[in-house]
Amino acid sequence: FAAPRPLPGDEEALGLGDIYLQPLTLGWHSSAWHTTAAYGLFVPTGRFTFGARDNTGRGFWSHLFTIGTTYIEPKQRPWNFTIQGRYEIPMKKEDSNITPGQAFIAEYSVGKSISESLELGLVGYAATQTTDISGSDFNGDPSKYRYFGTGLELQYIAIKKNTWNMTMSLRSYWEYNVRNAPQGNF
Repeated sequence: FAAPRPLPGDEEALGLGDIYLQPLTLGWHSSAWHTTAAYGLFVPTGRFTFGARDNTGRGFWSHLFTIGTTYIEPKQRPWNFTIQGRYEIPMKKEDSNITPGQAFIAEYSVGKSISESLELGLVGYAATQTTDISGSDFNGDPSKYRYFGTGLELQYIAIKKNTWNMTMSLRSYWEYNVRNAPQGNF
């Protein structure tokens, strides 16, 4: 948003990024359906200097509202389906009068348990800016950003207890149909 993006060959920025806190999560369970709603907050703890190319933070507080649901087949080695929507409301950027645009992000996954501790799946997301960037310090492209990604996930359940699990996930995304945002794979 208004700060220059790194150019090929620039030095890499390494350091603490912004911290995400989620102080409120509500959940409902009904047989095979599991639904949650949450409120979270991005805290600008990462290094940020307006106009710098090596920022590790975004330079602003941001509210994040989330709702999502998962369906898990009630059988051994089940299929599962998840869809989640997030709405982000950023506050004013530090050392400027710029307020980034609000954004809607949708995420999905479809997975299949192939053993007691291993799951394979297809994952994806879509993000779109819903409001304009405001502020006289903004001098970039005023068109709203959007991007899409899809990929694969491998999930390993290392510990499975009655009341909690420890899970490790590996995901890889390929981005496409990107407008006014950096494009890449991760």
